[in-house]
Amino acid sequence: MSSVSVRRRPAIKEVFGCGPLSRNRRAILSAFREAGATHPDGARTLQEVALSPSLLAEVMKLRHVLVEVESGGFYLDTAREERVSAGRSMAVTVLLLVAAVVVFVLWRTGRL
Repeated sequence: MSSVSVRRRPAIKEVFGCGPLSRNRRAILSAFREAGATHPDGARTLQEVALSPSLLAEVMKLRHVLVEVESGGFYLDTAREERVSAGRSMAVTVLLLVAAVVVFVLWRTGRL
């Protein structure tokens, strides 16, 4: 018998926001939640929550999702994270809507 190699197409969730970046973001959020670092008194360093420094953690600091305290630790600002997440969802929705309009216009004008 011969084996047939089937090339798997990525699932829609892998294409739109559930890939490695989203998985890493969820891992960071989960690590801080599990460590109880969701308020200034519970602040922890990245090492204490078993994370290594990363570009994504830096972005989360710049967006004030991870807030630094005087001791050098960080805590997860859950309210801020919810607002940032809602903004991300809105941006994806708008982008998909614009793409759909462009495809529709190209189709109607016979250019697609």
